[in-house]
Amino acid sequence: MIRSYAFCFTNMLIHLITVLVHQGLGLGYAASYTIGVYGSIVLLLVIPELVIRKIGHPDR
Repeated sequence: MIRSYAFCFTNMLIHLITVLVHQGLGLGYAASYTIGVYGSIVLLLVIPELVIRKIGHPDR
């Protein structure tokens, strides 16, 4: 459930990373967007896993 819910934030995270890379590092928009897409995929796979490990599984 946590993993599925995390993907609701895909678009927001793509644009957040894009803005940070574009404005912060000064890369072009296309390169920043590409980094945003791949970065969001990685983060949206890692962050829910860390949350699940932190709070534990309720059935255990």
